[in-house]
Amino acid sequence: MTQYRNIFIKISLFLIQIVNEIVPKDQNRIIFYSYVDYSDNCRTLYERLKLSDDFAGYKITWIVKEPSRFHDGNYATEFVKHKSLKSFFRFLRSKYIFRTHSLFGGIYSKNRQVMCLAWHGMPLKRIGVLNGESIKRNDYNFLNVTSPLFQKIMADSMNSNLEKNIITGLPRNDDLFSSNEILKVLDLSNFSKVVIWMPTFRNSFSGICNGIETITGVPLFEKIQNFEVFNEILSKFGIVLLLKLHPWASNRFGNNLNFSHIRLIRDSEIPSQFTLYNLVGASDALLTDYSSVYIDYLLIDKPIGFVFDDMEEYQSGRGFNFDPVEEYLPGEIITNIDQLFEFFDKVATDEDKYQGDRDKVCKLFHTFRDGKSSERFLRAVGLL
Repeated sequence: MTQYRNIFIKISLFLIQIVNEIVPKDQNRIIFYSYVDYSDNCRTLYERLKLSDDFAGYKITWIVKEPSRFHDGNYATEFVKHKSLKSFFRFLRSKYIFRTHSLFGGIYSKNRQVMCLAWHGMPLKRIGVLNGESIKRNDYNFLNVTSPLFQKIMADSMNSNLEKNIITGLPRNDDLFSSNEILKVLDLSNFSKVVIWMPTFRNSFSGICNGIETITGVPLFEKIQNFEVFNEILSKFGIVLLLKLHPWASNRFGNNLNFSHIRLIRDSEIPSQFTLYNLVGASDALLTDYSSVYIDYLLIDKPIGFVFDDMEEYQSGRGFNFDPVEEYLPGEIITNIDQLFEFFDKVATDEDKYQGDRDKVCKLFHTFRDGKSSERFLRAVGLL
């Protein structure tokens, strides 16, 4: 059955490609598509485009899974359902396409559309061709990267031409430089410190587990009950820990994670006027492992802790773009609970011995260290 389904998809995409070459394009029509809905680089690009003097002349469509959840005030932006006929027709008529993930199989008219991959993170871990995937020459007009180092890595990973990977920075990183207003809205202002923990999702679409996946999705924590003692430690420090799991793992806790100093943050719980990266930027420290979020976090120069207990397993499986990877991790390496407690103790007392290391790695990873990546990307595309 899977074989027939794949054949059907290939035939369908081939027919869509033919139709797409025939249908005329509206030079002012733009499509945005992201996973999760209305988020990440595409949302920040859209918010920046709204500030343009030319914005009123654009016809903008957001393709989302639940259109009823969205309405952008007085703007004429429309939200249409993913994979609906309307989304298909809008796609056929659009000159510009911005996406973080695959949309209609990634096809587009190479001569009549501008395909912009608002890529969702610079990869520490190997992806695409470098991860053993067979990818034909990847066709797009623009993909945003943060430095010459990642320009080469993404070209190799995507099997693309180097010049298509443009050094603008990631648009979503602009949100790191916003104020701390989101902490007041989320009732987090009364804590002495706010630490956000964003673990990597170790499973893949193919079902392969990269590294070791705990039941909770959080390294070092095998059971929800383990968080009870941890919460007591955090309360002594006056620190609140925000757990932001991958969207595919965030339902593991259900409603069972209910502690005074540990909060589970889901995408749906972030107030609509803010983005996840507003919250990340307002935090005082970051915990992660192999996630590209730490590469973004370098821009605001705050402490980072790397929590993992499966380095060998991950290295032998998915692997990394850098070797030895530890030289590119400018922060505490945490492999057990005691070291995790020590990290929070240092955050509470403002002990930070990795600032120089962060600056060194940041210079490798980021050409620009400001909040203007969206503007650079839109100018490169020709919309500003």
